[in-house]
Amino acid sequence: MTTITLYRREGVFCGFRAEGHAGFSEKGSDIVCAAVSALTQSALLGLEEVVGIPVRVRRSDREGLLEVILPRNERADKIDQAQVLLRTLLSGLNCISRDYPGFVRVICKEWRLSKCSR
Repeated sequence: MTTITLYRREGVFCGFRAEGHAGFSEKGSDIVCAAVSALTQSALLGLEEVVGIPVRVRRSDREGLLEVILPRNERADKIDQAQVLLRTLLSGLNCISRDYPGFVRVICKEWRLSKCSR
């Protein structure tokens, strides 16, 4: 199962962590894993290249891990733009989770450490 956790700090999305392999099909033909990867990679690209936020990224293809954390002191207008991307990510992931129950789990979690913006 793939688990995607979206982090919030005081109600503001400040990053996400996707981990695990969906297990819907064999490696290389797993459409659920491909869909999650497409959404999370697009969110990362949008944050970095469109909004221009220098996010902290951890990834491991072997472990099926992608973690993206917004910097602590980013401008408010960029954080507002990031919210649109991260809410869109959440919406897309929830749709996949509904269509493929048991393969994708989406969690929203309050970030208790002081690493997220705002």
